[in-house]
Amino acid sequence: MAPSEAQLITIGDRASDLFALFDQARTLEVDLLVRAAQNRSVCEPEVGRLWEVMGRQAVSGQLQVVVPARQGKPRRQALVTVRFAPVTLKASRHLRKTMGAISLYAVLVQEEAPAPDSAPLCWLLLTTVPVHRFAEAVERIRWYGLRWQIEVDHKVLQSGCCVEKAQLAHVERLLPYLALLSIIAWRLFWMTLVARHAPEAPCTLVLAAHEWRALYAFHHRTRQVPARPPTVGQLVLWIARLGGFLARKNVGPPGVTVLWRGWQRLSDIAAAWLAFHPS
Repeated sequence: MAPSEAQLITIGDRASDLFALFDQARTLEVDLLVRAAQNRSVCEPEVGRLWEVMGRQAVSGQLQVVVPARQGKPRRQALVTVRFAPVTLKASRHLRKTMGAISLYAVLVQEEAPAPDSAPLCWLLLTTVPVHRFAEAVERIRWYGLRWQIEVDHKVLQSGCCVEKAQLAHVERLLPYLALLSIIAWRLFWMTLVARHAPEAPCTLVLAAHEWRALYAFHHRTRQVPARPPTVGQLVLWIARLGGFLARKNVGPPGVTVLWRGWQRLSDIAAAWLAFHPS
């Protein structure tokens, strides 16, 4: 159960633009933020199609958005306009008997003057979280910009934890299994982010005492470990080396795949350390 002071918001890409999903969120009283894929019918604030209705709203401000590199295109900055409005979406004909209209907040993020060789950025976000001011619209856009981290988490579950290879046929067994692997995936991903954003932090932030001591001794081929713990940046690099990371020049920081492989080796190294240093 989430703590009372936390706000949990499920973020989804265009595959999550399902009318039934918004209806379920309304029933469960949970929050969603989804990138729209369907040009649905709108009955408020005016009648029309979603994209056309939002395109007629007044521009509330402009924002610089980072467009990641893809398909040979370098990473770039995009200047976008921001429009927002509360909208009421009508259910399609085959759903109207079971679901009524749904009231949401829409945020249109659009690049008006892209570079000649770049496709214009265009996001239309639908959310259950209220948007009444430009600052709130920017916050919702920032939230969606973090959605790629979900893909990294899934990569750890699929490639590292091999979750799809589980042969569990009953949900009662599958749920605890997924919960355990989710904790492992979160810890690896979190450790990667800490190493990138706070590399000088003490390694005790991410490792137990016997783990960092075992890793230090193994990496330096020594029995003597320092009294002062190394930094997070150093420890994560050593773990990545266990997983095959070569740390060559002009190579970016280690990713979760090599950290997952190194973490598995560290588990055995730390267990051996405890066996020979029971105190």
